Amino acid sequence: MYPARARLMIAGGQGGIIVNISDKGGVQPWASRPHHSISKAGVVMLTHNAALALAEHNIRVNCIVPGIVTAEDNPADAGKMIPLGRIGTPDDVARAVVFLATNDFVTGAVLHIDGGDAYNRGKY
Repeated sequence: MYPARARLMIAGGQGGIIVNISDKGGVQPWASRPHHSISKAGVVMLTHNAALALAEHNIRVNCIVPGIVTAEDNPADAGKMIPLGRIGTPDDVARAVVFLATNDFVTGAVLHIDGGDAYNRGKY
């Protein structure tokens, strides 16, 4: 997907924005799910490498790492484990994507949208 999209953006000469979506497994190892963790870490590393490779064409590449987001299968008390005291919403994730899409000086960033959960190892 990157080569095709990047080629179109380069050919257009206007630059562009790519926002990848990974998850916590890409930045913290999960012993019970190594295949998942490795694939998500690949998305994070792809973000860093693509950001460097495409910067000269004014193409910015960033990544968001959402935490637990509102869904029917999440337990009601899931937010108690999160430092900000709640699970995320689709709106939280959307605002992060908008931020990365509109800030023209951010590239190669990995933005955690998780209420501080990425740094909350003591509560697992």
